[in-house]
Amino acid sequence: KGVYQKKLDSETVKVFVGNKLFYNNYFPRGTFDIALPLDQKLSLEIYRRGYYPKRITVNTEIPQDKKKPYYLVFDFHMIEKSKLKGLDDFILDFPTGLVAYYPEKFRFHYSEKYTKQMFRELNRLIKKGEESQTANQ
Repeated sequence: KGVYQKKLDSETVKVFVGNKLFYNNYFPRGTFDIALPLDQKLSLEIYRRGYYPKRITVNTEIPQDKKKPYYLVFDFHMIEKSKLKGLDDFILDFPTGLVAYYPEKFRFHYSEKYTKQMFRELNRLIKKGEESQTANQ
């Protein structure tokens, strides 16, 4: 409830290098691919009307001998703003995932510890929102 789990029909994607906007585009069909610059710390933000932005931090620094095209494919869920009305939603200002190159895996991968902790916090918030809506009905 309150979590968008279908294919997005439209979204705006922004990529920041530090605080500087690197990329900004609207995708009416909900799928996108972006060539990210190497050796940068980036913030990827995905926006959809009526939902909280989805934020992911990506560190594209990789060893010189491993530089080649890599693909980062991911599914994500977006939380509907109306479902958390009146709740302290500060946790949603933080990225839900940290992605970096892991030499032992020879690929880019999520920080599992950070991501699991963020999902625990998000699930708590969503549960509070559901309880609040039930109490108000």
